[in-house]
Amino acid sequence: MSEIIHGGLELKSEKITSILEKRKVTNFDPVLSMLIEPTSTLGLITASSLKGFIFSLHVPKNTKYTEYDSTTDGQLDVENFALKIVIISNEEERLLDFNGKRKYTETGEGFRTEADMQQTIWKQSYLTNGGEIAPSVGNITFLEGYDGIIKLLETLKYHINTTSEAIEALNFLISVYKNNNNNNLKLGILLMKNYS
Repeated sequence: MSEIIHGGLELKSEKITSILEKRKVTNFDPVLSMLIEPTSTLGLITASSLKGFIFSLHVPKNTKYTEYDSTTDGQLDVENFALKIVIISNEEERLLDFNGKRKYTETGEGFRTEADMQQTIWKQSYLTNGGEIAPSVGNITFLEGYDGIIKLLETLKYHINTTSEAIEALNFLISVYKNNNNNNLKLGILLMKNYS
């Protein structure tokens, strides 16, 4: 049974094509297209999360998400997002500190639970009082494969509009993958609406 919810992030109904050649379209393609959009900007919101980093993504053109606007009873493009990027491992592991802050990996189950809880909190608060006490979740992705993860992080690092603080966090993530001998780590990405 499907349920209609007004509010929150909604993927536009336009046809999505794969950004990468010779690959099926995945649920990450809309996010990837916004990340590599030439007009987008990537910044660091915080590095204080124990597990991962929270980035800001501003997409002034070609955004892939909308939200319901009660004032016009229509859809508005969403241009500001928060991205939580974490390193996924089978068990929680301590990493090197980042600028004096402890860092740990996250389990896939823990990351999925976080996304589900956040969406439940958003939905309940929105339906109960019309306010949003947590941002709605637009996408959760688990990326595998050392080469693809490094290529994505390097691409984000060298994006023309990436801030120096974001580059420092991306360098940390890249070094964790490069120093991991058995390459069993995944990358978790959670896309949410950013209210700032």
